[in-house]
Amino acid sequence: MSHPRTVPPRTALSSLHWRVWIDLADCHRGVTGVIRVTGVTGGGGGTACRRTVAGMTEQFSPPPAGKPTSYSRVTLSRIMTAVDVNLYGTVHGGVLMKFVDDVAGASAARHSGGTAVTAAIDEIVFAEPVRVGDLVHAHAQVNWTGQTSMEVGVRVVAERWDSAEDDPIVVATAYLVFVGVDVAGNPRPVRPVLPETPVDERRFREAEIRRAHRLAKRKAIQAHRGTADTAVAG
Repeated sequence: MSHPRTVPPRTALSSLHWRVWIDLADCHRGVTGVIRVTGVTGGGGGTACRRTVAGMTEQFSPPPAGKPTSYSRVTLSRIMTAVDVNLYGTVHGGVLMKFVDDVAGASAARHSGGTAVTAAIDEIVFAEPVRVGDLVHAHAQVNWTGQTSMEVGVRVVAERWDSAEDDPIVVATAYLVFVGVDVAGNPRPVRPVLPETPVDERRFREAEIRRAHRLAKRKAIQAHRGTADTAVAG
């Protein structure tokens, strides 16, 4: 009689890369949790697994192969002009927010290999004002991936028009959540991100903390309102 294998605790995992798909009954590694993998058809990438749940057998595809963090890195640059300013003569925050969303969307689409849409802006900080004539660079990368969602981190720096020889200064930072979607607009699986450096691994872990805080905040607000609505605004 065969027995289901149990999933080792997170602290026992040897890699952040495993953690991404630990709940998906990964047939490549045979990690099945409370679900027993009864067989594997084919022999390589793209094969389908069979799993037995409550006496019923279901076929499912393994998750797509992961990509390193560096694969998702994207940089956009532009010079700020007079049409970008607010009433105070500095670049409008909304202009920078769109710039942030553009570069984050490009990074999410590159990593996921298809369309990805903005689900949330987790945090955005405006550290320094941006002025007309500044050359602004927005750098983005995928920090974390779930089954269908990704966190993208963005760092915006500016080269001052009147001090071009100085180092660029950080003017904004942001974290955004994107969801991969198919042609019908439905969520689709996204491949895992594979951290390459200690900094990448730190960003991965911090993204998990931010996700836990988002979920906890939503749960607390729902409990306070006595409703199961997913929206927290209004």
